[in-house]
Amino acid sequence: VVNTISRTPYRINTRVLDTVNTIIKHRLVNANSSVFNPVLYGDIPYMDDAQWQLITHAIHNSAIVKADGGLDFDSNSIQTARRLAAIRIAHQHNVPILFGISGWISTYQPVLDNPKTRQKLLENVITVLKEGYDGIDIDLEPLTEWGQEKAGNPSYVAFARELKAAM
Repeated sequence: VVNTISRTPYRINTRVLDTVNTIIKHRLVNANSSVFNPVLYGDIPYMDDAQWQLITHAIHNSAIVKADGGLDFDSNSIQTARRLAAIRIAHQHNVPILFGISGWISTYQPVLDNPKTRQKLLENVITVLKEGYDGIDIDLEPLTEWGQEKAGNPSYVAFARELKAAM
């Protein structure tokens, strides 16, 4: 598969497709079940029509959270024109597309702990979502410092609640 925007090769993970086919073949899931409704995500390559039919959602990965609450679009080459192209292509295939944000705890935690930078991040995310994305994929890792899992992460929870309210 070749990315039609930058003309670079993109490998599709065939192990995922093989797993999905095995699940379907052996009827391990009931597509009509109210208990389990599988969602198949594809990270945005610019896939051919057959590949688009295999996924239920696409994730455009990702803008990286910056220390000031801004978003770095350059590191993963998802500047405005590429975002708009990805949205257009996903919607042409009737696939909802999620905007991805990512970051490591050493960068994102101070942003979320400070109400001003958390608000700036929230505003930046909402601005990008208004470009036409259908939702968001939050890939901030890990959720807590290692060994602090029981303490939770109140700032992360606050951000998620504020984001939900803003959406």
